[in-house]
Amino acid sequence: MINKSPIYQQLNSYLKNLISGGEYKSGEKFLTERAICERFGVSRATANKALSSLVSEGVLEFKKGIGTFIRNRKFSYLVDFRKSAESCGLVSGEVLLSANRVSGEPDWDEDVFRIEKLATADGKAYILIIQELSARLCSDLPDPPPAGDVNEIFLNYCGIPAVKAETIVRSRQADGREASLLEAGSSSALFAIETKAFLPEGKTAWREVRIFKPGSLEFLYSPEVGSPGNAIGYRLIFSENHSFTSTN
Repeated sequence: MINKSPIYQQLNSYLKNLISGGEYKSGEKFLTERAICERFGVSRATANKALSSLVSEGVLEFKKGIGTFIRNRKFSYLVDFRKSAESCGLVSGEVLLSANRVSGEPDWDEDVFRIEKLATADGKAYILIIQELSARLCSDLPDPPPAGDVNEIFLNYCGIPAVKAETIVRSRQADGREASLLEAGSSSALFAIETKAFLPEGKTAWREVRIFKPGSLEFLYSPEVGSPGNAIGYRLIFSENHSFTSTN
């Protein structure tokens, strides 16, 4: 099939494939305009347009006088559990439940590493965390897997930066295992926050679901004239005497 897309768009796709394929790692210096011209046989103007497009998409970062680099993306989470717990004088922690390579997970067309753990405050479970990473890209993931932020794990062991993420908040009814782990009734309604990050070509890099203990999470919305989109915050409730409120 003849590709009728503009040359710079075709070049843009080729460059994204270089990045997602692991040839260049997060923070590493990328090809110069001249190197792109020589490697792909395109004009300087086309190379510049493709690089500018990748900078605007957040895939690359331009540093004046130095060059263009693979952008090191860090994703902020809607709810920062560790900060919330420690602000209340509580000791936050993680308990690893399982770590396995699995097939047939929803939203994936490949094997994934699935990690399940509990986020705790003073030893009490508040969040069931489920993390899934591409097994193809993270083949060097150690056993047991490292604790902490799923995006940092992906960057450290896959070496490819995710370029965008989306978060969905939904309610769900607790199943038997979730109810047991979070000390909830079997018919309890739970908040679940799902974050999914994507590679430049649109494939899923990682997925994380955080399922909260009933009664531990509230969302706040206080509209402000002129900037209603910036008025969402949250409150984590650990006990009658300990709660943390964040407004963005």
